Amino acid sequence: MSNSAKKTQLAEFSRRAMQRLHDKKIPKKCTLHVPSLEDGVDDDGNPIGGDITIRNLDYEEIAECMNMDESKDDKRGDKYAIYLAVTEPSLKQVATEVMALEKELPPEERTVREPLDIVNMFDMSEVTDIAMEIMKLSGVLGGKKVTVVENLKN
Repeated sequence: MSNSAKKTQLAEFSRRAMQRLHDKKIPKKCTLHVPSLEDGVDDDGNPIGGDITIRNLDYEEIAECMNMDESKDDKRGDKYAIYLAVTEPSLKQVATEVMALEKELPPEERTVREPLDIVNMFDMSEVTDIAMEIMKLSGVLGGKKVTVVENLKN
């Protein structure tokens, strides 16, 4: 490959890299239907309620989730990802409201002792499914795989 071809290839690679870095800064959102949140069905038999909106997590947030102490709860990282990513309804606001309503109760009777406990409103299987969708939206899990094109010898 000639020097000018290498320079052209490098310039094109740099342009694509800049575009990908820019695209990663654009927030992504997705709506999920969660069966345990349904409030019944409408006149046409369609489920009422049960939808949440999630957003993608950035690298630092994903690292936080992966480094959670899971010694007491092996789903704590998934729950934290859900707590951060669910925007509608805001789980942070819901947790604050529930904790305010329960503040007069004895600690053993409270359902939300810490904000992250609000995620327990979902069924365990839903926690796993929602966390997986968040990781897909965030680019942690995907269908594209890196493959070997050619083995080079030194």
